[in-house]
Amino acid sequence: MLRDGTDITLIANGIMVTEALAAARELQQQGVSAAVIDMFTLKPLDRALVQQYA
Repeated sequence: MLRDGTDITLIANGIMVTEALAAARELQQQGVSAAVIDMFTLKPLDRALVQQYA
């Protein structure tokens, strides 16, 4: 979990994490609260975290 948010959740891994953080900052300027999760591993998937923010 890199950033908490309440409106949407962005899940990224690898080089796309930086892009997700930039998108979250842009969305914040528009009044959208975006959580950002760095899903550094896809297997095993952190199902509990995904369900919490779904």
